[in-house]
Amino acid sequence: MYFYPLVSAEIPDFDIDKAVNYGMLPSHYLSKNPSRLLSAYVDIYIREEIKEEALVRNLKAFIKKRYAGIRTRF
Repeated sequence: MYFYPLVSAEIPDFDIDKAVNYGMLPSHYLSKNPSRLLSAYVDIYIREEIKEEALVRNLKAFIKKRYAGIRTRF
């Protein structure tokens, strides 16, 4: 399930500092401990980015190795 970020009009007691520090995702903004959720979110995001970066690096190495002897004309 995907939730779009909240807008200030949807929150009766809107807190700009909380919004800036923790974002406007409903699960983060409405949480009693948003820093824990944000930390987990960032951890997962960074792990996924590292995995994707590793795949791209391996892909480049594979392409170089596989097609090293092929010359192209431009």
